[in-house]
Amino acid sequence: MDILLKILLMVHLFSMCIGIGIGIATAVASAQLGDVKSDAGRAILGITKRFGGLGRAAIILLWITGISMLLVAYPNPMDLGLTFFAKITAVIVLTVSIFVAGRLGPLVAAGDADARAKAKRLGMLNGGMATLALILAVLTF
Repeated sequence: MDILLKILLMVHLFSMCIGIGIGIATAVASAQLGDVKSDAGRAILGITKRFGGLGRAAIILLWITGISMLLVAYPNPMDLGLTFFAKITAVIVLTVSIFVAGRLGPLVAAGDADARAKAKRLGMLNGGMATLALILAVLTF
């Protein structure tokens, strides 16, 4: 069991690094986005679209490895305390926000300024939730 838990943790942490890195890279790329109809704008949108797919894969892998580690190492998650449940809440908010932001992508690409503003706010929320989830994970485990 010990080796399984270590492998799950390695994949979990690697997925977290990918997810956070993609979030930062997307924020930096999006800040450079001017006219979505220009060649540069279309290139940036293409990159951020690919980042979005990788980010969604990372969050799914985080859920799979997180639940697996929980089942292997903590048969009674109720014993983990309030910080664990606060972490799970942050991760749920983060997950929903990631998928909502992904749905805004086509609207941003079409030039919808409102969708772009919402995506930017969701990006800030995602950064905050990822940081909060990380802090709460350290406090819990």
